[in-house]
Amino acid sequence: MMRTKKIITILIFVSCAFVTAQQTKNLRIIKQKYEQQEADFRKKCAEDTVKVASKQARTEMMLYCNKELKKMKVAENQENLAELSLIKKNGTGNFIQAPEADTSDQKGDAKPQYPGGSTAFQNEIAENFYFGGVQGTGTQKCIVVLTIEKDGSISNVRAEGENESYNRQAELAVYLTTQKWSPARSGGVPVEYEMKIPLTMTFQ
Repeated sequence: MMRTKKIITILIFVSCAFVTAQQTKNLRIIKQKYEQQEADFRKKCAEDTVKVASKQARTEMMLYCNKELKKMKVAENQENLAELSLIKKNGTGNFIQAPEADTSDQKGDAKPQYPGGSTAFQNEIAENFYFGGVQGTGTQKCIVVLTIEKDGSISNVRAEGENESYNRQAELAVYLTTQKWSPARSGGVPVEYEMKIPLTMTFQ
């Protein structure tokens, strides 16, 4: 049975690229829906467990609640994967208009920055990663490629590695990050920027 899931390293390397702008909100809507369902179910389980008299009955209640919570995670992941397939096939149909040049610094060049820095981004990927969706054990690796758009949103996420289930969960984890980036700039003008993230995890 798959138990310990540990991120060994998440290293970020960057390179410039100009690509089509895309973004999606549907993954966050799915996340919010299931977070509310889970919170409501946990509350009900706590209330029902208090009403049970015997220790054995309470144990059975907790086992039941844990089983149902796992089912919710599986259902959420299935919806996420379906939405990810739509993103890959159709994009989102959203157009991100190029911002005006930054008149305060017409000559400035800068790489994109995530609120809280790269560590905050790495931690969010770890929190978003659904380990139950990965088939296989041992060390899994992939390279996640993503674009930071001119408005700081993320698009065009793709993972390249041998384990397809691991690749899909890595893509979802990146798409589910919640903050916008401070975009890259060239000559003071926001530009699209491609990042490559080697992602290595060990499953036991």
